[in-house]
Amino acid sequence: MNEKIRNWSIGLVIIGILFLSGCATVRQSVGLPYNIEKLATIKIGMSEKEVISLLSEPIAKGKDLDGNQFLLYQYTVISSSSGGFMVMTSSAGQSGGETRVILDPEAHKVKNVKYEIYGTEYYEKLRGGR
Repeated sequence: MNEKIRNWSIGLVIIGILFLSGCATVRQSVGLPYNIEKLATIKIGMSEKEVISLLSEPIAKGKDLDGNQFLLYQYTVISSSSGGFMVMTSSAGQSGGETRVILDPEAHKVKNVKYEIYGTEYYEKLRGGR
């Protein structure tokens, strides 16, 4: 009888450890944070220096296939969580954005601004919400 109780106790401890060890939340970020609220203040004709003073240093600079220069800003936060071994739930979310400021190659002035917003957190910031 004692052997049976001992086996059940060990089994319950193992199940409890498996249940608790399955819980996890992971939050990773990619890129460099930039002031996404200030995107609306970038105007055609602004200088490269003015853009950098508003948004900070870009994650990358380069030339596109049309010969235009660009400044690339990107910041993405990826969150994922999962429940315990027995619950088997998981969810993932992504928030952030990517902005590409297209510059005239000779004048170094803004020709165009393209951006993509991920998730409601940054979308609300862009719209002026908190």
